[in-house]
Formats: sequence, structure tokens, C-alpha cells
Amino acid sequence: MAETSQHSRASPEVQEIDDTNMDMDIDDNADDKSADGHERTIDLPTNNDELIEIQVNQLHEMDHAMSASMLVDIDARSKAWMRVAQEHLRHGERDKARMLLETAVQTRFTRTSDLDALCDAYTFLGHIHLIEARDAPKIILPNARQDKLPSDTLSGDEYRKRAADCFSRAEEALKQTDAATRAKPRIALLVGRSMIALMQRAIPEAERALNLALQHEPDNLIVHMCLGRLHLQSKRPDLALRAYQKVLQAAPNFSPDPRVGIGLGYWLSGDHRRAQMAWKRALERDANNHGARLLLNVADSNEAKSFNSSMSTDERQEKMIAATRQMGQLFVQTHQKLSPVALSLIRNTEVQGQIDKAIKLAERALQYADTAAHTRRAVSERTRLAFVKGDKDDVEQYASRLRQDPTPDIVVEIVRAQNAIASGNYREALNIAEMATRKIGSQAPVELNLVYALLLAYPHPGMPPAELASNTRHARDLLDSIHETYKRSKSSKDGRASLRSVADDPMVFVQLAKLWQTESLEKAVSAYQTAIEIHARFRAGQDEGDSDEHSLTGLRMSNNLATLYMLQGNVDDAMQMYEQVVASLGQPQDKARQNFRSTLLYNLGRAYEDSNDVVRASEAYRSLLEEHPEYVNAKIRLSKVALTLGRVAEADQILKEINTSHSSDIEFRSYVSHYMHSQEKWTELQKFATITRRSHPDDLHALCTLGSYHYHLARDSKAGETERAKDYCRSAEAFSQALSLDPTCTVAAQGLAIAIAEDTLPLRKDGPASRPSDGAAKLKGLEIALSIFTRIKDSMLTSSVLVNIGHCHFAKGDEERAIEAYGAAAEMTKNQDWQILMYLCRAYYSFALKSSSYAAMGKALMYAQRACQVKPHDKTTLYNIAMIQQKGAEIVLNLEPDQRSITEVHQVSGQASSANDLFRLLATLPKDGAGYDPEMAGYRAKYGGSLLRKVPEQLEKQETYETEQSTKHEIAKKKRAEEKARLDEIQRQRVEAERARLAEEEAIRERQRQEAKSWRMEIRQQEEEEGIKKQERAEGRARSRKDKEPLGSGDEVERKPRRKSKKKAKRGSDDDMIDDDEEANAMHTDEDDVQARARSKTPKPKKKRPAAVDPDGDEGGEDRPTKKTKFKSVAVLSDTDEE
Repeated sequence: MAETSQHSRASPEVQEIDDTNMDMDIDDNADDKSADGHERTIDLPTNNDELIEIQVNQLHEMDHAMSASMLVDIDARSKAWMRVAQEHLRHGERDKARMLLETAVQTRFTRTSDLDALCDAYTFLGHIHLIEARDAPKIILPNARQDKLPSDTLSGDEYRKRAADCFSRAEEALKQTDAATRAKPRIALLVGRSMIALMQRAIPEAERALNLALQHEPDNLIVHMCLGRLHLQSKRPDLALRAYQKVLQAAPNFSPDPRVGIGLGYWLSGDHRRAQMAWKRALERDANNHGARLLLNVADSNEAKSFNSSMSTDERQEKMIAATRQMGQLFVQTHQKLSPVALSLIRNTEVQGQIDKAIKLAERALQYADTAAHTRRAVSERTRLAFVKGDKDDVEQYASRLRQDPTPDIVVEIVRAQNAIASGNYREALNIAEMATRKIGSQAPVELNLVYALLLAYPHPGMPPAELASNTRHARDLLDSIHETYKRSKSSKDGRASLRSVADDPMVFVQLAKLWQTESLEKAVSAYQTAIEIHARFRAGQDEGDSDEHSLTGLRMSNNLATLYMLQGNVDDAMQMYEQVVASLGQPQDKARQNFRSTLLYNLGRAYEDSNDVVRASEAYRSLLEEHPEYVNAKIRLSKVALTLGRVAEADQILKEINTSHSSDIEFRSYVSHYMHSQEKWTELQKFATITRRSHPDDLHALCTLGSYHYHLARDSKAGETERAKDYCRSAEAFSQALSLDPTCTVAAQGLAIAIAEDTLPLRKDGPASRPSDGAAKLKGLEIALSIFTRIKDSMLTSSVLVNIGHCHFAKGDEERAIEAYGAAAEMTKNQDWQILMYLCRAYYSFALKSSSYAAMGKALMYAQRACQVKPHDKTTLYNIAMIQQKGAEIVLNLEPDQRSITEVHQVSGQASSANDLFRLLATLPKDGAGYDPEMAGYRAKYGGSLLRKVPEQLEKQETYETEQSTKHEIAKKKRAEEKARLDEIQRQRVEAERARLAEEEAIRERQRQEAKSWRMEIRQQEEEEGIKKQERAEGRARSRKDKEPLGSGDEVERKPRRKSKKKAKRGSDDDMIDDDEEANAMHTDEDDVQARARSKTPKPKKKRPAAVDPDGDEGGEDRPTKKTKFKSVAVLSDTDEE
């Protein structure tokens, strides 16, 4: 809640100040009636020790001069002057109170040298100026457009200076008083000083002043209220709560209501529920509590705006309307001087189209803002409204107010960037957004990142290509992070709140899709899907009459998404989406929709083509041409469809029709060149490409066509070496010119790379082609060509590029890499290209011969058979299959028995037989157009016969070898089993021995445990017997003492009770003394000691004690222990005396 971050307007600074020197109860709504309904009166003390009674309503009828004259006439004391000024202030007569005090200072207190009264008067004046500063504008805008204040209006800073001057004069007067006067606490002065410091944001100084006031009067509630406000302003809610709660406990009806401050403390602590409870309670006590009403309305407004709220859309809207209505009423009741209220009304006023009124509210909020947060937001709103109004100068004027802040204002920086964009200065806009983003860092909001990203993506005039590429990557990253946030927001309300209205703008993600289109089709598709989702949600909330334009935008986004599906190879989804868009569009009447329908039908036809549904593709193109006969690209694709269906004459007729009406169309001429190249119409191709080049000298397609034409002419020509070299040079020149026009032309680069790889370029321009015999030079040419092909693959990944890479590796003798490149090309063509399959077959065949690998030869045979399925009537493929089978048999039969298996020998035997049959068949076919030499096929059949004759011998040899190996394996297996059994037996014996040892040790331990148990039982029995003996001896001693007692008369002196000696104590507990009556307990303690010793693992032997001599000569006394003691007991001494 930015609006309630400071406890400012809600609780006036010094509305109630009361101390021993000055009774101030400032209440603008004070009643002049007493409690019993009569007119309220006050007593004014005079210097003659009299009290003059005067009615309060009579004071209000007087001006300050009359009041001063009245006080002079009655010779009133200084306290009376203060009392009258206070009554004027209570009634809202602030000027009367101020002028009365100024009159008192000038004509009374200064003249009489009443320094004590002078101090009080200046303090009172200072507080009046503070109240005036509260209601005055904090700043005055000299160039305000709407909220122009009167010229004699003073700012709050001026009143604050006057208040500070009054407090300084009060302190000077106080210094001149006597010691007794100076010793009296001046709470009002300290509070005033703290308020001045608080206005200057000098928190430590203000806190020192308030703490000093509390030292004099710890229970002064006004000081505690001020201290609570200080803690709120310094963001210490726990201390603020303590101060406000102390006031509330001491005075529940205190005014201003401390519940407002308590609510702010809870709000800053994060407990919003308790905060609102406190404000509602304050409003129940006083319906005119503006602070509580303001805070509750702001809380309701924020809750309605929050995405984390569980309220429905209707409930949000109702709450917002109610809060706005309450704010409007509060703004009027507070004389339009509450800055947070004005700020809350700006947006609603702007939405209603009242821009000037919104500007007036923003200027009012700025002039009356009493906190840094309110000032910052007011400047932000005024800057934004200046841009909305179109006042570019005002934008910079108000934005400059926040230029020195370390943290830039987001709205201001965005508005400044938009202002620069509106002026056409895109570079300045980019710099503004970049500097703001750098200052804020990772905490930059999504709106600023969005503006920065869009400016980065825009190619500004004069921007170098490297900078443009870097900016594009940065923009893509920023928009990508926004996209990821949006994805998370669908399952998280916090993410939704962080996006705010950006989540409702589909064009943000359309721009992201454009940036990803050339880098990652997958991310581009995801961005378009998000854009379409947002558009659908936005359109659902629009009226039918407003949805036409948005509907067309959504259909265009769907068309673009389908096109991305096409580029991904996802033809089915693309085709389905095109059909849905065509059905949604219907038969449009306006031109924009008709043009869009033409694009849709063309794209749909291309989708049908890619799905091999040429019939429906032809229907789509014809439907398009019925509406727009001039659509050249549709006619070209229709010719391509006819050619695919084998209707060559129809394709030629369509191209002739295009040539008649659009012969200069460069797209048409490019396709015709491709068509002639595919039909191997080399003469017509050369003429057509030459004409195209003359009319379009910079046409890349024409240059590449000429280069390809001369290359094929040179390679297939039967002319001499010199003529072929000239054609190779012409081909290279055409490709070079194409690369000079466009260094990224991959077709031209590939043509040159092929020429380098095949070593067809002559050493001299005018000389014959000279092929170097040096293998190193040829290898170097292959490396150069390979590097070119690799770079081409990075920008244009096609099967032809991969095939050329495979050719280079194959020529270098690296069959494995060649197989990798050919395999990738075959996957791209879905194993339907006969030529690529034969290239793979050749690479595996060569690798098999080099490494004598039957597995590789099997791969070669597999690809040859696939090629035969693609082109079943090709006799060359059959010849190659037979050759591979025969070579596979030759490899296996020439291997050593340990390098092959009997299964492989049987397998190649069958393949060799099949190869022989094929060679015999191919030898009988006519030679013309066969693609192989039938005579060589006959020789291969004869060789195959000799190879088959080796098979029985090799089979027998292999069987013998495998039988021997099997026997060896069985013997070895048996030996391993015997060895394993022997080792298992040894392990078993070891385990049994270990088990026996452990059992023996356990038996020994058990025997020892039994012996120890028996021993402990014997010791316990002995100790019990000894205890019994001790008890018998004790009883004997007791009887002997009883027998010795004389039978004296009643007048004999009673003997003192015997005291227990330390000997007895040592036998029992160490802490308790045992007398004769506790003998049994002492014996019990001895038994406990015995048992404790018995529980010890190694019982201690009982210490022998010398026998004590019984003075009575009893036999039982022999066993009594004797132990030296430090003193003799009284009982012992008494017995001795009797003897």
C-alpha cells in the first residue's frame, strides 16, 4: 500500500498538546456548550490574583485586537493570553490565535521581560505554524496547467521555517530565565522540535527530542503518539505498535484515535486483517475519521486489484466502484488537500476521458504530497498524463524532477522512452530504456523489460549488423523470460500478478515468435500458441460489434502458426489448421479479408502438396485462380502438380500461359529454370537463363542456373579436355558472381565446393585442365570443399549438402563418416531416394572390402535391396546386389575357421548361389541401356561357380574346427566344474571349523557367566548372614544398657538423651545421622551398602576392623568395630561417669 506507507495526513501533528505550562486542546469542531447545556465559560487569571469569567462565544465575536485590548484592560496574566489564543484555535480561528500571540509577544511579554511567558508564546506560535504547514501545499508549481494556486499562497516549507524560527526564539528566551524556570519540563517545545526534525526526515534528532520529553513525563500520551508516528516513518512497526497500544490502554477515547496508527503498524508488519479491524473500530468510534476512511478505501481498492484475491470479476468491480466513490467524497470533505486521495482518483478520471481533470488531480497531489512516496508517484502520474495529452515539453519537465533519484521511476522512464519514440528518436529511446534497466537490475518489472526488448528488436537507422544481431539476441532473451513467466502464471496467481496487463497483449508473443522464427521453430510455435490463447481469451470478453478486427488478427495468427507447422514438417496439423481458418473466414466481402483468403488457399494447397495429396492441392489452386486469375505463384504450383501427376504437356501449357502474361516475373523465370533443369532441357535452359540474366543482371537464380548448366555440360560433354575446361571455368565464374552478390548463397557455394572437390578447375585460365597427380593437393582440395559444405550445412540443411559431405569423406577414404552423412541424407528423404541408398550401399561395400567385415557387407546388401524396392526395374541395382552377395561369400570363405561360424558359411553359400543365378540372367539380357557389361556378368557367373565348388570343402573344414572347439569347450567346462566343486568343499570345511570355534567360545563364556552368578549368590548369602549378626549384636547392646539403668526416685535429674556418634553415621548413609530409635533404618542402610558392593563386577573384600572393648564386659561387644572419632558423645561421657 504505497498510499499508506507513512502516518501523515491521517493523524495531524499537534492537534492536541497539553502540558503544565500550556493547556492546548486543538479541536476545530469544538462545542461552545458546557456539559449541562449552558454557555461554556473560561476563567482568566489577572495579576491582581483575580479570576475574570468570560463566555467563550463572546471571544469568538471579537477579533484579535479586541481580545488583546480586553486582556490588557483586565491586566491578565500570560496564562490568560494563552487560554484565549487556545480558544480561538479550538474554534478554527487560526489567524486570530496567531495574531493575538504575536501582539502578546510584541506589546506585552517582551516589554515586561516575562521570559517564561515569551517561551510559551513562541512555542504556541510554532505549533500554529506547524498546523498551517500541514494544510499548506508542500510545493507550489509555477507552471501548473490546471491546478493553479493563488499568488499569495505560502508553501508548507515556508511555514516550517517560521515554526523552526519560533522554536529557536523560545529556546533563546528559555536560556535567559533562571535555573528554576529552566528546570521545568517543556514538553510542547520538545514535541515541536521533534516534528520539525521529522519533516526534515532527521529521524535520530526527532527521536532524541521525544525520548527527552518522555524522561520528564513518561506517561504523556501526546509524546507517545508522536513517537509512534516516528517509528512508522522509520519502518519500525513493532515499536510503533507498542507506542500506540500504550496510548490506547491509558485512554481508550483519546483523540486522534491511536487505532489508526495501530492499523498502520499491523499493515507494515504484514497482518492486513488486524490492520483493517483497527481502522474499522476507529471509524465506528468516529465516522468523520478521515484517516481511517482513507486507509480502508485504499485497502479495498488494492484487494480488488490483487490477483491473489478469491473475489469474482463482478465483486472486484463493485468493490473498486465503492472505493472510488468513497474516495471522491473524502476528497471533498478534506477540502481537496489529501494527496493520496487525489492519486487514487486519477486513473478513474482518466478512464472517463477527463484528461484535464486528471492532470489537475495529479498537480494537486504533487503540490500537497507530504511524503517522498506520494511526491514520487504524483510526478510519475503527471509525466504520464503529459504524454497522453501530447505535451512533450511537460514530459521532460516533470521527468527531470526524479532524474537525481538513485532508483529510477518505472513509469517515468517508460514514458520518456515513448516520448522519444513519438519524436522519431529511436536511439535515444533505446538508451533511456537501457539505462533504466541497468540501474534497476534483475528487479526490473515486466513492462520496462518489454519496452526495452521491443526497442532492441527494432533495426534503428545506421545500426551496424553486429550490433543489430546482438540486440536481437538480447531482445529474444527478455521476451523469452516474459513468456516463461506467463507459462508459470497459468498455475500460479503470483506469476499472473507479476505480468499484470502484459498477459493480455498477444502481439508481445507475436514479436517473440518473429525473433525465434529463424533460430528455433519450436520456440516460435510456442510463442504463437500463447498469442492465440491470449487473443481468444481477450476476444471472449469483447462485444460482437467490436470483434471483427480482432477476429481477423486471430485468423492471421493461426495462419502464421500453421506455416510454422509446415516448416517443422508437421504437415497434418498445418493442414488441419488451414482448413479451420478457411472455414472460419467464409466468403468475405471486404478487400482485406479477400486478400487474406487468397493467402490461405495458397498455403492450403502447399500443405496438400507436402502431404502428397496432389488432387486436393490442384483443387485449392484452381479455386484460388477462379477468384484471382493473376495469382502467378498459384499457376506455378499448379504446373508443378501436373508434372507430379505425369501430365507434362499440361505443365508445359500452364507455363506458356504464364510466360505470355508474366514473362518478366522473376519468380516465374526461376521456376521455369528449375523445370528445364529437372527435364534436362539443357539448350532451352541455357537460352532462358541467359535472357533472364540480361533482364536481371543481379538475379542469383539466373547465375546459379548458368553455373549448373555449364557444370553439367562440361561433365557430360564428349568434347576435348580444353573445351570441357572452358565450361568448368564458366561454371565457376557464374557461381563466383552469385557469391559476390550474396555471400550467403548456399547453392553457389555448393557449386564451387563441388568443383574444388572434383578437382575440375584448371591451373591456368586459358590452358587445358591440368589435374595434379599429387595426392596431397587433391586431399587439400577435399578439405577445403568439406569445410565449405560444413558451413553450408549450418545454414541450409538439405539432403544434397549431406550427400556432398559424404562424397568428400568417401574420396578421402573415411567410409565411416561418409556412411554417417549418407545415412542422415537417407533419413531426410525417408529412404525413398534411390541414388542416396546406392551411395550408402557403396560406402558399406568399400568399408567391408577394406576391413573384411561380413557385417558391413550385409549392410551394403540391405541398402541395395532397399534401392531395388524403390526402383525395381533398374538392372544396375540387380547387378550390384549379385556382386555384393558374391563378394560377401568370397570374404567369408577366405576367412580362417576361428573368424567365422558354420551359420555364416551356410548363409553365404545360399547368397553365392543366388548371385550366380542373377549373373547368368543378366548376362543374357541385351547390352543397350543395361548400365553394366553383360560379358562381365558372364565372367562373374563362371567365377561364382568356382566359388561354390569351394563351399563343401569349407563347410567340412568349418565343421571339423567347430567340433574340435566344442570338445575343448566341454573338457574345459568339466575342469572348471571340478575346480569349482573343490573350492566349494574347502570353503565349506572352513565355514564349519569357524562355526565350531565360535560354539566353543560361547560355551566358555556361558560357563564363566554361571560361575560368576554362583559367586555373587554366595557373597550375597554371606552378607545377609553378617547383617543378621549385626542386628543381634545391636539388640544385645540395647538390652545391656537397659539393665544398667538405676531405678532412681522421681526427683532424680532426668538423663539427657544419647546423641548418635559418628561411628553409627559412617555405617549408614553419609548424609543422615542415626540415633538409637533409628537403628533398624541404619541396619537397612548397611544392607543396601552390601547389596551395592555385591552388584559390582569385582566385589571388594570387606575391610577388617579391630574389635572394640565393651566397657560393660558384654560378650556381644567383641564384634563392635572401633573407629577413632574427633569427639566423644554425651552419652558415652555419661556412662563413664556412672561407672
